[in-house]
Amino acid sequence: MGLMDRMEESIVRFHYYFGFGNENALQCSKERFVSKESARNRHEHPQLDRSSSTWKILEKKNGLDLMLFEHAQQMFEEQGKWLKREK
Repeated sequence: MGLMDRMEESIVRFHYYFGFGNENALQCSKERFVSKESARNRHEHPQLDRSSSTWKILEKKNGLDLMLFEHAQQMFEEQGKWLKREK
């Protein structure tokens, strides 16, 4: 599992878990997917105050998506601990 806001860590995990090659391959992946020059899938968005009415509306409409994302974040942390033990 990978997270966009922790892309470099995600790339490193993918590299070692799936055996994607040597350190040169890892460096290439970082350059293609992590560097600011290759940030094709990144867009700046203003942060919303969680107490604002806009946030409350979005939270109500997208509550299940928020729960899924929070679960993914927890799984990412657990995965990281598991991968450290496996090394």
